[in-house]
Amino acid sequence: MTSFPKARSLAFTIATAAALAWSGAGAQTAEPTLAAALADGAEYAAAVVTARTDLATAKRDLGIAVADPSTTPMALAAAQRAVAAAEDGLAVAIATADGDVVAAYADVLEAAATHATATHQLAILTTTLQATRARFDAGAVTPADVSKAESDVAGQQRTLQEAETDLAFANDTLAELLGKDPGTLAPITEDDLLPDASLDEVTAQALEASARLKNARRSLEAAQAQLAAVDNALSSRSDIEAARTAVTTATAALQDMEATVARDVQRAYASVTAARNRYRGTLDSVASATAELAAQQVRLTAGTISELAYSQSQLSLENSRASAASALHALLAAQYALRLAGVR
Repeated sequence: MTSFPKARSLAFTIATAAALAWSGAGAQTAEPTLAAALADGAEYAAAVVTARTDLATAKRDLGIAVADPSTTPMALAAAQRAVAAAEDGLAVAIATADGDVVAAYADVLEAAATHATATHQLAILTTTLQATRARFDAGAVTPADVSKAESDVAGQQRTLQEAETDLAFANDTLAELLGKDPGTLAPITEDDLLPDASLDEVTAQALEASARLKNARRSLEAAQAQLAAVDNALSSRSDIEAARTAVTTATAALQDMEATVARDVQRAYASVTAARNRYRGTLDSVASATAELAAQQVRLTAGTISELAYSQSQLSLENSRASAASALHALLAAQYALRLAGVR
């Protein structure tokens, strides 16, 4: 997995686990994990189911072709290419489903964090309103101050309602991908990140594994086989020239596709790098907010700040943790997008 400073990583993992758990608060183990959700999504996704059916059909047809003594070498080769294409299609379908699940899973966690933060903010504003009314009764503030505090509470209540709606929508979206109610979600942590690799390594893997490139290679092989079959004295000149043109076209298409895949991988890799840098920056913010809250705890114990001021520092830390979690989710999503770029 991607390596980050150990102390900050441990603190962040513990903090986000507490901050992002939005149901089943008393449970010892939150389920499902991202890994479990990915497994469910890969089985349930319509595109994956279709791809598995296509592969089974292609394998059946190949078996028939192998068993049939009248099958020509070219027909057998075509059946073998069909199986290879179906295998590639399944790999792309699974990679696509994985990316969709990662995005939906992260959306639920972020919606839950937003809901928790909105709830905390409403509590702070409600306390502020109560304090403002008390100060008004004492003649220390104006009616305008009370009206503003009341408006702040009303606005935050609307924000909380929106957060509840967003959370329900995010849960429904994930449920559609998994084919079941996701239930309580475990937080995404650095352990969920994919292993790091250099751009050269990722590009080399993509040039080997890309379904688009494999398809282009199969097209070239088919064109070359056709040319070999017709390039003889029994074929017309036009048939031979057409076969040669097909080989030239397929060769050029393969070269173009190699360049396209390499560009796609480079762009996706750059996105991963940018996302990783943003995540590291948010860890610094979490560390700063954590230190500030500790200092505020000392001040609160000493009686030099109010409970409200301490609650505001808690909220600041919650926001920092939520930003770090969002950045981690973005990094993971970028990694899965890079994987898809190398597979499709």
